[in-house]
Amino acid sequence: MDTNSQKLQQEIAKLVPVLSPYYLAEQSDATPAVKTAYNELQRLCRQNRDNFTVVWDQMRANEPDNVVLKNIDPTELDLPQNGQKGGSQERIGEEMRADIEQKLRSVVQAKSMGNPLPEVDDHNFYEAQIEYAIRNGTMSVADKVYYLVQGIAHRIISLDVLNRLRHDREKLLNVFPVIAYFDDTMSTQEAIESLAAQLRESSDADHENDCKPGMKTMLWVERNLTSTK
Repeated sequence: MDTNSQKLQQEIAKLVPVLSPYYLAEQSDATPAVKTAYNELQRLCRQNRDNFTVVWDQMRANEPDNVVLKNIDPTELDLPQNGQKGGSQERIGEEMRADIEQKLRSVVQAKSMGNPLPEVDDHNFYEAQIEYAIRNGTMSVADKVYYLVQGIAHRIISLDVLNRLRHDREKLLNVFPVIAYFDDTMSTQEAIESLAAQLRESSDADHENDCKPGMKTMLWVERNLTSTK
């Protein structure tokens, strides 16, 4: 096992004991600690796509009775909603859109009032949802563009998310064709913040129009979809 795989194995091993009570049914509901651990597991999966499943399967072979390793399918760790899978893509998209919009609203309003920003765990969940939506075709293109760009602009998620998507550009062109827009010049923090400002509608008192895509985003998508054809 190479150095990166060994490090990944160590990181996973730290999370398994935290998740065990939930999968042993000693806890009926996922506690904040369990949700945090699962979100971290999702993050590790997204950042180590090439070897995560290999490492997971090796750990499972070494500990065949481990309830966490046995019950979690590493190929489903990109799924949102704390690993719960089910329902139509349309329903999943609606639920994700509502969650992401609420998260963005909480950050925008906290910043406008000078309050502390929400917990980092929630930021990781936002990242998992938006990346899943882009890779799996849930939500509209306008939704995905807006929440990706605003998430990076407000530092809810980092540019690493966009860079991972750009790395898989050829695979994503069918489900997220505007990925072609984000070349080296247009994928800097400064460029993203500029685009985010362009896409926001005129703000009202409670920043409602900052928290979801409007006509500006739809026109931007239409223009850039045309240019990528």
